[in-house]
Formats: sequence, C-alpha cells, structure tokens
Amino acid sequence: MNNLRIRSQFWGSAALVSAVFALAFAVLTLATCGDTPIQAAGIAALIAFALEYARRQKLSRLRSDFARSTRSTDCHIIINGVVAGSVSEPDYIEMRIQSMLDPRNYVGQFVAVSRFLVVCMAASTVAIPVLLFWWLVIATAVAPESVIQNLTPLYRIIAAAPTIASTAPLFAQLGSTVITLSATFFMVAIGAMLFFTMACSH
Repeated sequence: MNNLRIRSQFWGSAALVSAVFALAFAVLTLATCGDTPIQAAGIAALIAFALEYARRQKLSRLRSDFARSTRSTDCHIIINGVVAGSVSEPDYIEMRIQSMLDPRNYVGQFVAVSRFLVVCMAASTVAIPVLLFWWLVIATAVAPESVIQNLTPLYRIIAAAPTIASTAPLFAQLGSTVITLSATFFMVAIGAMLFFTMACSH
C-alpha cells in the first residue's frame, strides 16, 4: 500500500490552482467586460487558493481517518440503489486520497468545464444578434415612430461625420453595449445550463 502520508501534493495542487484560477478569471473578465482585469485576477487567485486550502484540509482529515480505519469495516458500493460490491474502509479512503492527489482529475474537470463555457459562449454569440434583430423587427412593427426617433440621431451622427474614424467612439460605445449584453446573456446561459444539468442528473 502506498505511504499516503508522504506522497507529494505538488502536482495536484498546481493543477487545481491553475485550473480554478483560469476559469474564475475568464468568468470574472467576461462578467466585467474586461474593465477590471487586476481585480478579476486578484479575486480569481483568492478563489483558487481558498479551494486549495479546503482541499488540503480535506486530505488531512482523510489521512487521519485512514490511520484510524480497520479492515473489519466494509464500505458498500451502491449504483442506482443496487449494491454492486464492497471494499474495506482503508481501501476506500486510500482511493479517495489518491483521486484528490491525482492532477489528471483536475485537468479533466478543467477541460469539461471549459467545454461547457465554450458552449455557453457560442450560444451567446448566436443568440445576441438574433435577439437584437427580432427586437428591432418587433419594435418596428409595434411602435415604428419610437424606433425611428431612437435611430435618427445615430444616422445623423454617422452621416455628418467627415471620416469613418470620427465615428469610432460611437461604434466603440455600441460595441461595449453589445459586449455587456452578451456577457449578461452568457452568465444567464451558464446558470440555466447548470440548473438543467443538475436537475437531469438526479
């Protein structure tokens, strides 16, 4: 049996901290539209190291349980309410410790969550232009005067601009608004997908 008290935690710690920091920083940057990258990095680092501290505390408790465990106690393996087998308590605790020390678990979870975030981002990229288009269509059908009144100043600014470059601040503001809407929809999409994923898993 492996000596679980002296096994190095470095690679597991490095994988967990790196993965959590990257994901937290990406989400915070999207949520703030990149306006506060330093604050986002600081908060992401705090989250990562807090989880690493919790992981080390959990490992310490498991090692204490491992030292007190006896092979006379069995832990049943239950799958979908059916007992599939049993393992001794020391073996069960050892498997839990090894899984927490293995960096491949954290890398795999990072890849899975990253894939999930990419799906949400793709949904946001497609949904925002579609929603804006249909909002404009419905608003034009319901209250065309209001739409014309809102768009006329924009048209006048573009028409009166001597060069394309002079309209850059206006388009930058419009782009910032679209990014804010996309980030908002992105966070809502993440929440919705997490909710339905957890609901379907039970």
